[in-house]
Formats: sequence, C-alpha cells, structure tokens
Amino acid sequence: FKTIAQIVRKGGSDAFPPPGAHESFEFIELDPLFINPSMSRVNMDLSEFAVKRVMIRFTFDSIDAFANDGEGWYLDDIKVTGSGFKTIVVPTTLLVTPIMDGGQAFYRVFSTPFELAEGQNEVGFTGRQPYSPFDEGVTLITGFVDQTAPVVILFGLPGATSNLVQTLQGTVVDATFSSLEVTQKNPDGSTVVIFSTGSLPDDGSFSVPVSLLEGANTFTAVATDGGNLNATSTPLVIVGDITPPTASMRVVTITSEGEATNGDQFFVIVSANDPLSGVSSVIDLSTGNTLVPISEVPQILVRMHSLGNVATSTPTTHVMFSDVQPGTPVGVNTVNVKIIDNANNESTASGTLNVVSARSNRNYFLFSGVNFMGLGLIPDDGDPATTDDASLDRLMAQDVTISVNPALAAALGGIVTLGDVIESTFAFNNAGNFIVHTPGTGAADTLTNLEPFQGMNIKTLEIASASSTPYAVFDKVDVEGFTAQQAVPIRINIEGVFFTPGELPPNKVLRVGYNLIAPHILSDTLFDTVYRGALIPKQLAVSAITFQRRVNVVLDGSAIQAEILEGFVTNSLGNFLEPELSYWTFVVQDDPVNPTTPTITP
Repeated sequence: FKTIAQIVRKGGSDAFPPPGAHESFEFIELDPLFINPSMSRVNMDLSEFAVKRVMIRFTFDSIDAFANDGEGWYLDDIKVTGSGFKTIVVPTTLLVTPIMDGGQAFYRVFSTPFELAEGQNEVGFTGRQPYSPFDEGVTLITGFVDQTAPVVILFGLPGATSNLVQTLQGTVVDATFSSLEVTQKNPDGSTVVIFSTGSLPDDGSFSVPVSLLEGANTFTAVATDGGNLNATSTPLVIVGDITPPTASMRVVTITSEGEATNGDQFFVIVSANDPLSGVSSVIDLSTGNTLVPISEVPQILVRMHSLGNVATSTPTTHVMFSDVQPGTPVGVNTVNVKIIDNANNESTASGTLNVVSARSNRNYFLFSGVNFMGLGLIPDDGDPATTDDASLDRLMAQDVTISVNPALAAALGGIVTLGDVIESTFAFNNAGNFIVHTPGTGAADTLTNLEPFQGMNIKTLEIASASSTPYAVFDKVDVEGFTAQQAVPIRINIEGVFFTPGELPPNKVLRVGYNLIAPHILSDTLFDTVYRGALIPKQLAVSAITFQRRVNVVLDGSAIQAEILEGFVTNSLGNFLEPELSYWTFVVQDDPVNPTTPTITP
C-alpha cells in the first residue's frame, strides 16, 4: 500500500507534519459539514493509478492525540468514481405479496441490464428510503467477466532426436483457467490424450513426460477458461529418428576422366538421404571439411562437370572440391565421408580416387566461337584392334549430349554428337597453309587426324538446326557477377598416351614465321622449356599467343565459386604454357639464305 494522505480537522494542526507522520505525508485540512459538524467531505485524486487494479484501505493510527483527540475514523458514504465506475438509478416495483427470506420481508423488486467490463467486477446495490429516516441497505456481489481466450504455448522439444524419451513443456496464460488437455498424434495417424488437468501453478506452467515413436510426433494442447472459451496451441512437431542416414558418393576428376595425377583437382559428390529427420551435414573424414549443399554450387560448374547426379536417378545433395595432395600413392585411394542427420545419427560412405602416374586421357572444354585447342597426348584408346584413334571423324562422333542445350538434344532424338555442334576445325601446316576438317559429308578434308604438337582452332556453332528448326547449341545459366547468362562449356575427352612405348618421342619442326603449336606437355610448363629447341644457341621463338577462355573453380573458405576468364594472352620467356591450349608462335629468320627451322620435342 502507498500512503497518499493524512487528514486532520480544520484548525487542528500547526501547518506542518506531526511527529511520526509518513514520509509521503500530505497534510489535508477539512471544513466541517454544516449538516453534521463532526463530519467533513474530502476528494482524493487517484489518477496516478489509472489502468491499474488497486485496493483502497482506510486505516487509523492516532500515534498521539495531535489534531484528532484520539477519536479515530468515522467513515460514511464512500464512493469511487471515474473511469471504470458506473452508477445507475433503477426503479423498483411494489410486490403485491412480500417475499420472506430468512425472516426478512422484501417488499419491492427490480431488474435491469448492467454492462460489465472485462476482468474482475464488483457490483454494489444500494436501496434507500425516500422518506425519513432515509435508511439505506447495501449489498455487494462480485464476478469475473472473461471474453479473452487463453493463450497456450508448447515448447521444450527439439525438431528431431534419437532420444525417444523427452519432456514436453508449456504455459497457459488466462485469468480464469479451467482445464488443459494435451494430445499426441503418432506417426501412424492415431491420436491419444497424454495429459489433462484442471489446475496449474500461478505462472501457468506445466511439463509432461512423453515417449516418441519413430517418425513425426505432433503435440497439441487445448486450454479452456471459466468463460468457456478455449484455445489450441500451435502444433509442436518432433521427429523421432533412430535410423542412420544413407548415402552414395562418387569422385569427379577434372583434368582426366576417371583418374588424376598429383596436383589435379577433383570434386567429391554425395547423395545423402534421411527420410525422417533430414541430413544435417556431410563431413570429409580425412580433412574434417564440411561438404556444401549442391544448391550452393554455381550451376555453370554443376553442368560443366556433370555434378548433378551421383548415379542415374540419384541426385547429388552435397559437394566438396579438393586436389590430389603431393605424395598421394599411385593406385585406387579411398575417400570417406561421414553423414549426420538432424537427430545426430551417423553413417559413412566411401568413394574411390584413382591416382595414376601418367594420364590415359584428358578433358577439353569448348566455348562458343573459336577455341585454341592443344593436344598434350598422342591419341590412343588402348585397344590395339582400332586404327582410327587419331581420326577427327571419330572424335566428331563423341556423345556430348550431357553438355549441350537440352532442347537441342530433344530435337535431335536425345543424342548430340560433337559433329552436330562443330562448324570446322583447322590447323596450320609447315607449308604455311591452313588445313581444315568439316564434320559430315561434303568437301574433302585436308585435316584428318589429331597429332602431337598440332595446334587447332575449333569453331563451335552458336545455332544448330534440327528438322529445319534452329536451336541454341549451348546451355546457358546465371553466373554471379554477370548480367547476361553464360554458356556452359562443352566437355570432350581424348584418350591417349604421352609417349608411345617402343617409339621415339614426337617432335615438331617450326617454320620461319608463324606456327600454330600445341605444346606436347603434361602440365603447365615454362615457355623456356617448351621452345628450348628454338632458343639455343639463338632465340628464334619470340612469343606464343593464344585466346584463352576457361571456367575456374575458386574456394572461399568452404564455399565453391566460379571464375570465368577470357582474353588474349601473350607468353614469352619466363611464362607458363598450358597443355590444353594452342599458340601462335613466331619464329624469326636468322639467315636470309638458309634460315634455321628449329625442332622442338616434349
């Protein structure tokens, strides 16, 4: 309680608080009422308690006889008026026959509608005689008006768990709480009541031990109050899961198909599945790195390297990018990952990474327009019965369906060959002439075979026709940092060896002037090494120029990003040349009579 006033009679004080007065003492002097000089009227301002529910208490403590002669209080006709207080006057009806109740005769009755407010209401009835001695009778009734439905909340359970014994918690907020019922809907669709009560602690809290079944368990609470209003909680769903996730995986090598050498890059793709709680994470066991969801990998990389499926009809869910570490043993190496579901169940999956000492094939990626393509291998499919390993006609028959625009593939009956999307391939011979290969029937080809050191410019089509209908050749996807969609490169693969056993290594005689050269190298190699035969004793090879286009994989922490590079590159002493590119190389004339034509070797 807060003391707000101390009241004294008029002239009964010395204009200052008497000894023992409360610290919040307010000195109020009252004029005596004319009709009854022993009584005074006083109004107290209670506005500071607006919108609060309060009780008003009148107490008397004389402390001493100062200003009151120790007589105490005489209280009469106390009224509280203002917001929330209503007074009405109701006429009464005289009864023909009085009603007797407990020996008391009642002569009049009344009835009236009376508007109550939300919350606790106290209604007082005052009956007064209209004649002397003007006696009054007062009675009070109380009640609570509740037009607000309860608020019931469930919490305390994880979204998924392998621990099938849990404790459900909740709260109910309502001033006139009456009952609570909690139900559990099981994974099989059946529903049972697991808890009911008609009383709760003052804070409205409750807890219920629950037993989960494997699958989705749904808990719902219904609370009812004294006004017969009820409310239903938002369903709380928890998945019981004691079954480990399943997964399959595959290693996708970038430079060569199905194999890698030390330093090569590769993807690990995983198809992880958990039908109950879902997959939380996939972790590479050798490094502890977390694989990223396939949705976070740029689509140009997914399409370019065929990362979308671990196997037919087995979509990839998680991806990791890595490289073959120095010292990785040659042979089949096992890559292991751990799969964790949202209920903390674990399982493992394994894939293989075939590390080789020498490549047996190499991937090439063709862009739209002219591609400066090199050939770092001698074409050889490993089958001695075939004699057309180096044939461009054979290369043009390679299936590239997975890389091109799906609409074109559909229009061509589901299979697209390299020859369907290549306009021409040309090289430059030692006689200073362009030799050309054109897919399909037509003019005789002057370029027929792939050869070491043979630089090629391969021109791909932008538009190809199927049944006289034009279709875009390249599939295009959005790439971060580019306004326009970017073309997905077309992947081709050429099988071969760096040296043919029992034969001398290949070489290339350079002509004075321009040469279109594909360095016969296994990896990025210095200009000085590739052209050493044209640099000693005198530098005759001046530069190597190419038009480079590529899509690189860039790691930003664990995030996989794509970087697209495009532009002319001029290389000379101290620069590195790449095995998948061809270069225009200029050889200077050192002798006007018998100019030197140098020879370069691997």
